[in-house]
Amino acid sequence: MSRRNIIIKANDQGLRIGMVLDNRFPPDERVEKEALSLVAAGFDVHLLCFTFGSDPAEEDYRGIKIRRVFMSQDLYKKLSALILTVPFYRWFWHRKIDLFVKNDKIDCLHIHDLPLCGVAIRIKKRFGIRVVLDMHEDWADWIVSTRHYNTRFGRMVKKFSNWENYQKHCLFMADKILVVSKKIRSKYIIKYKLNESRIINLPNTPDLIKFEIDNIDKSIEYLFSGKFTMIYVGVIDYLRGLQNIIPHLPELIERISNLQLIIVGSGGYVEVLMETVKELTLQERVLFTGWMPPKMVASYIYFSQVGLYPQLKYTGIDDTIPTKLYEYCMMGIPVVSSDHKMPVEFIRKYNCGFFVDFQKGFKEFHDIILELYTNPLLAKQLGNNGRETIVEKYNWAITSQPLLNMYRKIKRNSIST
Repeated sequence: MSRRNIIIKANDQGLRIGMVLDNRFPPDERVEKEALSLVAAGFDVHLLCFTFGSDPAEEDYRGIKIRRVFMSQDLYKKLSALILTVPFYRWFWHRKIDLFVKNDKIDCLHIHDLPLCGVAIRIKKRFGIRVVLDMHEDWADWIVSTRHYNTRFGRMVKKFSNWENYQKHCLFMADKILVVSKKIRSKYIIKYKLNESRIINLPNTPDLIKFEIDNIDKSIEYLFSGKFTMIYVGVIDYLRGLQNIIPHLPELIERISNLQLIIVGSGGYVEVLMETVKELTLQERVLFTGWMPPKMVASYIYFSQVGLYPQLKYTGIDDTIPTKLYEYCMMGIPVVSSDHKMPVEFIRKYNCGFFVDFQKGFKEFHDIILELYTNPLLAKQLGNNGRETIVEKYNWAITSQPLLNMYRKIKRNSIST
């Protein structure tokens, strides 16, 4: 009798899903939404992830059974960037995932993002289990455009890191693939000649409960009193484009005297932006909050007047809608987005904001913000349009159903083997 059949008989109440994340958890919101939805649907969800110091080695987090492995954050940054050029990081994770599968009797590995998928595929062959690849990004396009891959040393690493071939291999070998948009799904089907049934669209839409106006935290309202607030939410790195906003704030403040910018999130580019703020003496106009849990993110958005998405252009960015755009809409504020294809289509279709090329010049953005400031009725209507769209169509309760259906089918197929 195979190991797989033994596991299923011992665990006939629910499929044992082993999620793997080569980062800390929490705070990854996509991982949390997926895992909690699966737990609520009766699946047994285990998660293997990093701790960089103080997190417990084992924890039951809202029904998710977490195992954490320690690595210093500095070492993680160095080794993870070299994953395709030197083997040490792959060796480390191979041992950890191998033990994870054996000790937790995992039936299906769910790998968050591309880097560790190759390791999971080797383990899949050994144990005869399934692998689900969850592509948070169109990785091969994204990573070659990142700032750390375009330094002098980074370009050397990039030269010897063939992410395109690696991605192709992983997409072929994974049993199921989750992507964040229909356009990426279509792209993979055509480009890699993949079977349509293997690829599931799972966009990063907001949880209606966490992003609900009745649940906002009013203790932060004083930060917004008497202010016209633009907000950015999310990862803070070079590609997010905030460096194209901050230098022009003094000009905009001349027209909108109570203007402020709030940046909610964390990332490797924070210190650069903070230095720019200091050089322009904008410390009282730009607030960096750091990472915030979803409830607080919702609260910061709710008290703001404009949601910003100034993302830079790179190959593949036209194929996604960012989580923050859905979140701004959910909390009823107008969006001002970069003119990438999918956000533009969304904004036009649902009349929930404006789009602009942030890299060509500041005047158009300046005019849009001034219009929203001087025309609060327009801003309110755009915000209401966005909120109605999310409540009716683009929320996690609706868009997570393909994920649950996928695992129900995997469970049925597992039990029948």
